[in-house]
Amino acid sequence: MTSIRGLARRLQPVLTTRADAIAEATGCVQRRRVFTSSTLVQSLVFGWLARPDATLEELAQTATSVGAPVSPQAMAQRFTEPLTDCLATVLAEAIQSVVVAADPVAIPLLARFRGVDVLDSTTIRLPDALAA
Repeated sequence: MTSIRGLARRLQPVLTTRADAIAEATGCVQRRRVFTSSTLVQSLVFGWLARPDATLEELAQTATSVGAPVSPQAMAQRFTEPLTDCLATVLAEAIQSVVVAADPVAIPLLARFRGVDVLDSTTIRLPDALAA
């Protein structure tokens, strides 16, 4: 099983040197002023990790905490198709570099079954006129 320390050690290169290479390949960051490729990726990953519905203001605050003080408008300008490609590739590499798994627990009751089928149990309420 992967420890938090091991997880951090495996993800650090993905969020730094690999993020820079991926962003360059996808054309995500064209000029290096305040943002580097890795600080842009880190700002979004850490910002959304802390709050999945983060506002541009909150993402800009996260950017400041990773060393890239920018305005919310600067964050908004980064939302482009190349950024989408960059983040998708970074995610794919992060998944490939880290395998998080739990040790299986043998439960005798479940050992009797060959599998589990999950069925859709959606219910739909009909209008009162159709109750009969």
